[in-house]
Amino acid sequence: MNQTETPNQHHTEASMVVFANAELSGGNHSELFEVLGSLGLGATQEIASQKLPGFTTDDFRYFESQRSPQEKEEVEYREGLLNGYQPFDAEVDRIKEELKTKPAKEVEGYLASGNESDVFTVNNGGNNYALRITKLFGDDSTYSRAKSMDGYLKGPFRAAHIDGMEKLVGLSYEKGATVGEIISGKPIAEYTAEEIAAIPQEHYKKLAVTVVEAAKAGIHADGNEGNLLYDSNNGFGFVDFSVTATENRVLANSVTPSVFGTNTWLPQGEIPASEHTEDYTVLRDVLAATIPTYEQWLKALGEVQQEMGVGTDYLTSLDQLQITLADLKAASAELAVDGSPEKFVKKSLLSRHESLEKFKNNIAKLDPGEMRTRNKETLSRRMKVPDRIFPMGSVRPSRNNRGQ
Repeated sequence: MNQTETPNQHHTEASMVVFANAELSGGNHSELFEVLGSLGLGATQEIASQKLPGFTTDDFRYFESQRSPQEKEEVEYREGLLNGYQPFDAEVDRIKEELKTKPAKEVEGYLASGNESDVFTVNNGGNNYALRITKLFGDDSTYSRAKSMDGYLKGPFRAAHIDGMEKLVGLSYEKGATVGEIISGKPIAEYTAEEIAAIPQEHYKKLAVTVVEAAKAGIHADGNEGNLLYDSNNGFGFVDFSVTATENRVLANSVTPSVFGTNTWLPQGEIPASEHTEDYTVLRDVLAATIPTYEQWLKALGEVQQEMGVGTDYLTSLDQLQITLADLKAASAELAVDGSPEKFVKKSLLSRHESLEKFKNNIAKLDPGEMRTRNKETLSRRMKVPDRIFPMGSVRPSRNNRGQ
């Protein structure tokens, strides 16, 4: 720890953030995060008072003496992360310097990218960590950088005591960076259907506990397969999640596609149109491997809800998942009628022809102009590119080893 960095300053910085979120609005809120983003640990309340006409040390001290239990917990959480950041600072500087001249994927340790940040793997003390750096650079982005980092903390703060969810260990408002423990495993989309079918029931039950606790905490998971990791020893783990205003009782609905990809396999519970026999062969095999696991997952959700005392109706959209399960079974039965998918290809070709004709007729009824031009371009693309269940080069084919 440098001489200029003391636990008291970390506490002040954390307190100022919670104060800003609770008491300030408009320009003063923005300006306070500007101070945090540009001065970091030097952002004492006296400096903030000099820079912000609406910020007085008396207001801040009164707030500190009257904080609610939740606000105290939020201060302690941020203070702990600020205390834990320093060992990673040199790596943050190294990566940010490289990002000035090369894309994130070419930087050593690159792990993933999102809309607002890039993620890198760094080692400290023999352990690997996930280093998340905001994409906002430059002196004019100090407010946005600090605010972006604080917004990201909301999910991990609520999930700090929930097993199976990413845990943060470090934070810098000045550098726009957070450091988190690595969730073991790889994205569930990289597993084959057969591997998914082999996942033990206790791992689904552990995931169900995580989902119920996350739902009670108001956590939102968007169903992105890259945000749900699986390790054969440790089970499932979530990364990159946000929050809702209230309890999120529909959470099981967004998590389930992450596990099974049912939205990709069967949009609206119907067999997708394809001109390729191998697509239906793959779909049939994947359904055979997925359906038993899907049943296990729904059973685990029901059992865990009862065991946790929240009732079988706590996750309010389980009935929709049951409907999806019924659709999966119906589709599997239809595909396996004669063991051959050729008739589905013929049906798809007919469906495609009727769809294109309908589209042509609709375009013909449009007045000349931009709308008609755009629709004609769309029609041209649809006529050139055959419909597929598994687009070439997509993530999904890698799950079932379909090949080229």
